[in-house]
Amino acid sequence: MTFWHAYRTPQTGKNGDGWKYQYFLDHIRGFQQAHQCSSWTRDYAVFSLMPMSELVVDENKREARFSHTHEIAKPNYYKVTFDNKITTEISPSERGAHLRFSYPSGKKAFWFLMVMTV
Repeated sequence: MTFWHAYRTPQTGKNGDGWKYQYFLDHIRGFQQAHQCSSWTRDYAVFSLMPMSELVVDENKREARFSHTHEIAKPNYYKVTFDNKITTEISPSERGAHLRFSYPSGKKAFWFLMVMTV
């Protein structure tokens, strides 16, 4: 079980949007550390980490497409493989999370870290 004060989640919405993950969307913009208790309250002091093989700063252009057939979501484990073959795995730890990013052989590997305060 992860620490109650902060959790990790795939992010389909824009930074600052109250909706972190919406199942009907087919792209992820990052993997966010969040404090949000509901969709109606804005989050604060969040960061979003996005693996990519080309460095893209624009939030609307760095999102990666995926299919739910390549996604596993459980309370103790999350995994998604994007259409670009980058895989992200997340599992909770006592006060945080373990994240693993796997890239296709021969591709460059970048992480984009977006920090936001509302």
